[in-house]
Amino acid sequence: MTTGLRTRHPVLWLLLVILAILGGAVTYVKFFREEPPPFFASDEDHFLFGSVGTEGDQGVPYWIWLVLPRIFP
Repeated sequence: MTTGLRTRHPVLWLLLVILAILGGAVTYVKFFREEPPPFFASDEDHFLFGSVGTEGDQGVPYWIWLVLPRIFP
């Protein structure tokens, strides 16, 4: 009489479920979580190091990609 994996190794199934949950959580944190933009001490720092704000939805604006090779040959 053969029994299936479900009745033979319930601890194995529990470990697989825990591993899947941990893998999903790590994947979400590393690749999909969006953090709020950092706070800058001055307007000048925000201008120099801040984001233009469209990267999450549309990517980097086309005009920035067009100008970058000219600025940094």
